[in-house]
Parts: sequence; structure tokens; C-alpha cells
Amino acid sequence: MIRPYDTLLRTWNDSLLQDEYITDAVAGEILARGWLGQAPATAAELDAAEERLGCVLPSSFRAFLMTTNGWEYPGNGYDFPGRIYAAPELRWFREENQDWIEAFRNPAGAVEISDEQYFVYGPAQDPVHLRTEYLQGCLQISETSEGGVYLLNPAVRQPDGEWEAWWFCAALPGAMRHQSFLELLRYEIGKHR
Repeated sequence: MIRPYDTLLRTWNDSLLQDEYITDAVAGEILARGWLGQAPATAAELDAAEERLGCVLPSSFRAFLMTTNGWEYPGNGYDFPGRIYAAPELRWFREENQDWIEAFRNPAGAVEISDEQYFVYGPAQDPVHLRTEYLQGCLQISETSEGGVYLLNPAVRQPDGEWEAWWFCAALPGAMRHQSFLELLRYEIGKHR
């Protein structure tokens, strides 16, 4: 059975493993197996994560975990956070990052972000047009590295139920937002080809 992410992740994997920075940083067993991914998550692991979190994961992220239950990437600061979590590691961003949330939520002279400013995706978006009140409810799906992290935002859902996906990074400052985890992943893969 071919899962939706198989070809996409294999292409990204092969590209990343040609990068000297990555091959110098990843563990020898990962290089030996030639795959930055993990074994697929089981239905029981996904169900347990959803029960613990009190939500149903968006389908594109759930499909990712069903292809690889985590992604071993060493992170390189601005370009990418650390490892993408396996299902048991997923957590609400607020659990360990309340200070970070507060630093972004209450900046001096903060202004309200209009829908016209906020709902711009792709290269035309401005990462400072961030509705910081959403940070409190975001799901953290990666390690943090160099002030950046991947988040899923359930406050903004597409008609198909997908959650907005963020590359939230202090260096931007703000977030590069995508309409789904799949779109965020395609963006990342495009950057590393």
C-alpha cells in the first residue's frame, strides 16, 4: 500500500542526506539505514495521543505520522526546527513555553491584525501579521531549535478540517503560516532541494 507521504518524504530524505551539514549531524544508525523517518505510528498510538490531547489531529498530520512516526532532522536554526515529534511526544505549546507566548502576546504598541493582513499565505505574507492570541492553543509538533518551532493552530481551520501550520520563529519575528501541515512540508521540501 502506498501512503500519501511516501514519495514526498523519500524525495526530501534523499535530498537532505546529500547535505554535508546533515550527514555530519545525524546519528550513524540513521545514515546506515538511509532514512530520516521512523516506523509508522500505529492506530493505537494515534488514538492515545488524541485522547491525551483532547482533540482529533488534522488529517494531513495524521497521515504523516502514519507514514513516519517522527522525523529525525538535526535542525539548523532559521531554516528548520529540530526533530518532528512522534505521536506520544506531541504537546500543547503552552505546556513548556508560556514565557515565550507572553513575550509575543504583549508587545509594546501591539495592533490588531485584520483578516486582509492575516489570511495571506505564500511568499506575499508578512510573518509579523500574527494573531498572537492563537499561541495559547497551538499544538507543538517539533523540538525547538535556535528559537524556532513547528506548531499546528486549531483556531484556524480550512473547510476540509485542516489546521493552519506555522513555522514560528523569533528571528522572523513571528510565523510563516500555511493552510495545512502538508503545505508547510511542501514548502520545507522546496527550500531544501
